[in-house]
Amino acid sequence: MHPCFGHGLLSTPGFTTVRSRLDAFDPETGHLLRSAQLNTARPTIGVDSDGRVYLLDATRLLTGVTPRERETFPRIVLATSGGDTVTTESFRGRVTLVNVWASWCTICHVEMLALDSLRRAFSDSGVAFVSIDADHSRASADRFLRNLGLTFDYALGDAHTSATYHVPGLPFTVLLDREGRVAQ
Repeated sequence: MHPCFGHGLLSTPGFTTVRSRLDAFDPETGHLLRSAQLNTARPTIGVDSDGRVYLLDATRLLTGVTPRERETFPRIVLATSGGDTVTTESFRGRVTLVNVWASWCTICHVEMLALDSLRRAFSDSGVAFVSIDADHSRASADRFLRNLGLTFDYALGDAHTSATYHVPGLPFTVLLDREGRVAQ
């Protein structure tokens, strides 16, 4: 924040996934100067030279990036629950939806059902779906999918999954273009 407007603190109250708060504090006294509720738990914000704060739509920012300027998604080489290996090369040339989840993630339950519906709807379209378990426990992941009535193979994540794929939190879903670059 601009020095004359104090110091800012971005926080997510409690365990919400739908909102956050931006507070401005007086740097000398620590008193709260003002507070703003944001309608997202993971905001993208910008501050201009006068200290004005703007909530930006990250999705709209990505749509303005030309395909050549898109970030390449990190290379995937992971064992699958079915005993195969999924690699970036196995879906190169196809639009690919990558989803990282864990059995303990409550929101993942809802999203996984929606993504499975998409997977079935696009089964003949050539769109690839890569599902990566971040549990580090095959038994927990299998039980999670079985309880949801889902039977597809998934990639087995490891202790480095979140760091490798720049996962800010779970669930994490990213759409890749045919060249393996982040489109959404």
